[in-house]
Amino acid sequence: MLPPPRSRLILERVLGLTALSNAMVAVNPVSGELAYAAGCIVVIYNLRRNKQVRYYRVDKSVACLSFSPNGQFLAIGERGYLPAITIWDGTDGTLCAELQRHQFGVACVAFSQDGRFLLSAGLVHDQHVYAWELKTKRKDAARRLEVAAVGSAVVEDKILDADFCQAGNFFVTVGEKHFKYWFLDDTGSFLVTGLHVNDLPELQHRDAVVNAMTSATFTGVGCGFGTCELKTFAVTADGTLCCFGASGIMERACCPKHIGEPFGPCYNGIIIPRWKNALKLWS
Repeated sequence: MLPPPRSRLILERVLGLTALSNAMVAVNPVSGELAYAAGCIVVIYNLRRNKQVRYYRVDKSVACLSFSPNGQFLAIGERGYLPAITIWDGTDGTLCAELQRHQFGVACVAFSQDGRFLLSAGLVHDQHVYAWELKTKRKDAARRLEVAAVGSAVVEDKILDADFCQAGNFFVTVGEKHFKYWFLDDTGSFLVTGLHVNDLPELQHRDAVVNAMTSATFTGVGCGFGTCELKTFAVTADGTLCCFGASGIMERACCPKHIGEPFGPCYNGIIIPRWKNALKLWS
């Protein structure tokens, strides 16, 4: 019996999206192209050309994605049982690495500023955070990245977002009643407790001092840069915008009207969307 002929259909356009949070949308910091989830496909949209220019398909529904700071790599995390994290080369669409440690879905992924590390946090039933170290191999190698898990931690909270400090000192995770800092030492290695989780060194964390907001749900987080590189900005489900200092203590909080969930740190402050198609800059 002859095998069925291969389809000659070519994907021309994806209609709609399934991005439900900040973790499912990312902007390439170099090219400005927008990546968003649409089922098991990540669509790359070029704003200048007003056109979808590339598609990445994974085996399960896309749960999160993130670009590396140099814009070269795109990490995609999946939902479902035994999900994978795939890392792609955005210049030619090549699969560079496939990571599998999580059991029940990946909530968010984030690259370090130098591209050396990738952080992944599992969905609420997964309850694990992993730190991965990335090493670039030759471009003609079968997989262009050599990736190894270097740390893990059990987190029972529901994590919604994560980000790395631009100075490379720490990364931060936020979620339901959750705001934790995970620090690196002077050599660039993660601080560990001396214990092990799943045969990996247990990552050491420190809770942020959130004052009276211990029951808050933090839906998004962004580490500042430029003059604010040691500050961390976060927004809660009720629209409260918070600023934390380098020590992890909340310095100020305000509740702008009609704040949206997305926001973004800029050189000396933070930009947030408001109603009636307005943007506001906070310094």
